[in-house]
Amino acid sequence: MKNKELIDSLNHAKDIMFTNPNEALRIINSIKIKEEDVGFEDYYKMVMIAADIFYYANNFEKAIEFYNEALTVPVSNKDIAKCYCHIGDCYKENGDYKSAIRNYEKVLLIEIKIDKEILGKTYFGLATAYLDADNYKKTITFCQKVTELFKNSESEVEKYYHDTALLFIAESYGMLGNNEKSEEYFQ
Repeated sequence: MKNKELIDSLNHAKDIMFTNPNEALRIINSIKIKEEDVGFEDYYKMVMIAADIFYYANNFEKAIEFYNEALTVPVSNKDIAKCYCHIGDCYKENGDYKSAIRNYEKVLLIEIKIDKEILGKTYFGLATAYLDADNYKKTITFCQKVTELFKNSESEVEKYYHDTALLFIAESYGMLGNNEKSEEYFQ
């Protein structure tokens, strides 16, 4: 298969991953991708599509494998940040909060101007991982970063992060026994 055909097949698998996940996985498993056959830019795109499909199929271990493979490709720091954020999401979904937090923190260490979407997703990931790990003070810290970043957003996804972060702050204050602060954030 040529690069365009490979990418088209992978994009088709991504398009059907919610309606026909078994077929999407069959497509992914039937394609053998090698960087030397397609070049690093197309290889990166293909590996990321495959990783996303495994993520949405709840096969987080396989998704982590592909996201880690994407990290071996010479790409931009922004793309590296996305990979670490996705890896953090996978670990969080598997209940491995320490590994999730470690990968989210890697995003924050990358010396680039991270775009608002990646930064917000990283803060939100850290907040939810700390919440699930019962570390309410850190949950509050990262939720406050989310609410500040997205306070005037028009994006539905960013509004969701903002509003959910406010609820998590209220919940965390409640769990810490500060009912006055909790009620303040519930309003």
